[in-house]
Amino acid sequence: MMVVLPMLSEQRVIPAVLFAMDAEMGACEQRLDRTRAVRKGMMQRLKAGVIWRPIPEEISEPDLRQ
Repeated sequence: MMVVLPMLSEQRVIPAVLFAMDAEMGACEQRLDRTRAVRKGMMQRLKAGVIWRPIPEEISEPDLRQ
């Protein structure tokens, strides 16, 4: 069985491409981890009542003081 190898110049480029892809994947994983941490913190603050969303007037209870 004969195995065809890429040219030497291509063999030198392949590790560089793989290294760049690995670095990009690491950066994406870090960004995803930070985004998840921010989301978790915001959800905790929302549940604790620190962050609240006002109810629009058309949905809120009618004014009974009339």
